[in-house]
Amino acid sequence: MLFGLQHSVMARPWFKERIVGRLPPPFERCTYVHMANLALFALIALWQPIPSEVWNVGSVFAREAMWALFAIGWIILFLGAWSFGIRDLLGIRQMQAWAHGEPQPRRQLKTGWLYRWLRHPMYVGVLLGVWATPRMTLGHALLALGLTGYVLIAMRYEERDLRQRFGRAYMQWRDVRR
Repeated sequence: MLFGLQHSVMARPWFKERIVGRLPPPFERCTYVHMANLALFALIALWQPIPSEVWNVGSVFAREAMWALFAIGWIILFLGAWSFGIRDLLGIRQMQAWAHGEPQPRRQLKTGWLYRWLRHPMYVGVLLGVWATPRMTLGHALLALGLTGYVLIAMRYEERDLRQRFGRAYMQWRDVRR
């Protein structure tokens, strides 16, 4: 829950204006990333497994297929981040511009590479990665359900923010992805 709240609250424009807005603009994205890393570290460090099995796929072919989907999910997540612009996503480009005394890069609507086919490749990748498993425990299922809920909620807010920031350009791109 901490990870989802951190991601959702810190990504909202009102939070950026009121709280993060006190920092120099280039620090906004990297602060968000570092806070997300801390929340993810807390999730990992404080994780308490619930080992009761929800499912366990017996067929060798089905197990291999599940592992393939698992790998595809994380590859989609990585490629989605790459197609978004990994240096932008992590705040590196913004900090480099600041360090070199250059103007901040303008925010652009990302529509290339994986975004040509998927509206939310990183969300698709995460969901494939957490659900595609040959052995699902109750703890893993709760994590997968929590992340699924987060994605469904975050998607609505993210799309609203994109509509407000990019207007007609976003709406045209989005309508092609329906």
